[in-house]
Amino acid sequence: MTRSAFALVLLIVAAPLSAHHAFDSEFDRSKPIVLRGVVAQVQWSNPHSFLVLEVKEPNGKRVNWWLEGFPAGILQGSGWKKDVTIKQNDEVTVTGWEARDRHGRISVHEVTFADGRTLFFGPGPFLPKP
Repeated sequence: MTRSAFALVLLIVAAPLSAHHAFDSEFDRSKPIVLRGVVAQVQWSNPHSFLVLEVKEPNGKRVNWWLEGFPAGILQGSGWKKDVTIKQNDEVTVTGWEARDRHGRISVHEVTFADGRTLFFGPGPFLPKP
């Protein structure tokens, strides 16, 4: 499936999913973030899946970030395979937006793996603006 076709599918699927909470009420669209770290935990669940990413800060301190994404069913339908695609100790780079309420939680759009593969993990800039 091409990226544009996949984005269209996500638009169609994401509209009803966004009804349980508004993106802009939880995440700050003006605060995009890129993090690189090691996967500490993978949680396949509904209504969101989560990754816990251990990130090494410039001062050497290690901090865990909670990364929120699509439900498990959508991830599986878009090419993710539970316990195969991403595992504990994988090094990844993620792009997303910081939570409004606290440091340490983001809505993730894409996950880029060490081998260069990139997969969507959550909604992205195609979300409707308020």
